[in-house]
Amino acid sequence: MSVTVTPASNIASNAGAQTTQSSQSAQSDQFMTLLLAQMQNQNPLEPMKDNEMMSQMAQFNSLNELINIKSELKSLSSLNQSSYAASLLGKTVTALLPGGQSINGVVSGTFWNDSSVMLNVGNYEVALSSIIEVVTE
Repeated sequence: MSVTVTPASNIASNAGAQTTQSSQSAQSDQFMTLLLAQMQNQNPLEPMKDNEMMSQMAQFNSLNELINIKSELKSLSSLNQSSYAASLLGKTVTALLPGGQSINGVVSGTFWNDSSVMLNVGNYEVALSSIIEVVTE
């Protein structure tokens, strides 16, 4: 019996999560610089209202939380891919190689390469996303 598997999408590695954190910090710094400049250069006869400033701060806080949620979802997805790859150990799979050639073989190992989970299938290293069939007995 065989099961056809939809290829998994590539997920950013932990390095990608670190990049997100550093860009989040840069965005935070830029926002605070902009807010400070806005307050320093406001018209003294028409100062910024408290509710406008609170609204901007709330929007900024919401943006930061969305960025954190995105990062956590990426981590969860990476963990899910690793778990799925581990479940394929010892199973016979069919994979597409970059040149379009398909190979069959038993999965003998898994590892991370840049931002994707890789499988050792026979003498080949193939991306988890290139698996097109899993043969179950």
